Amino acid sequence: MNNLYDGLREVLLALLKNTDTRECVLEYLAELIKRNASRSHIQVDPLSCASSGMFFNFSAVMLQLCEPFLDANLTKRDKIDPKYVFYNSRLDLRGLTALHASSEEVAAWIGKDNCEKIDGLSHRSDEENRLLQSQEATSSGNSTSSVLSKAKPLSSCGVKNKYPFICECFFMTARVLNLGLLKAFSDFNHLDQVRIQAMNK
Repeated sequence: MNNLYDGLREVLLALLKNTDTRECVLEYLAELIKRNASRSHIQVDPLSCASSGMFFNFSAVMLQLCEPFLDANLTKRDKIDPKYVFYNSRLDLRGLTALHASSEEVAAWIGKDNCEKIDGLSHRSDEENRLLQSQEATSSGNSTSSVLSKAKPLSSCGVKNKYPFICECFFMTARVLNLGLLKAFSDFNHLDQVRIQAMNK
């Protein structure tokens, strides 16, 4: 399996190093993550999502892509921009609720960004407004979710931030681990609990 992971990493690295194919590869990886976002749900439809095995392999390859910049001294930590979560144009991570901050702290942090200062210069499209309304409707009163849904996406600010590959790879890997390896552990724990309950009856 390690030989397979090494081979897949080499193929991806070759495509990522080529400036003609880099953007397409990043879009493909992002689309793969987006299409399988429902893997984070408690019950997963196996017909609409990739298998746990596929995401386990995907996790291993993404971790190998991260190896060069995840050194013990964290020398490239400054290349990872936390604002990627709110303003990247590739993955929508704003709806994820695992934040270690209150809704007021998140709103204050977002308010400091330059994007908020040009509020009157740009308008959301009808599609973006519908998306934000649906996020607010499904938040079930969760104040953090509603604050995050009001954060302006990058496209509506008229600013196109170009994030370095290290930043994109870091956040994509974090999301892939959440959908793959961590989901597999969660499923295994659930099955183990069901087995224990069955034995106790």
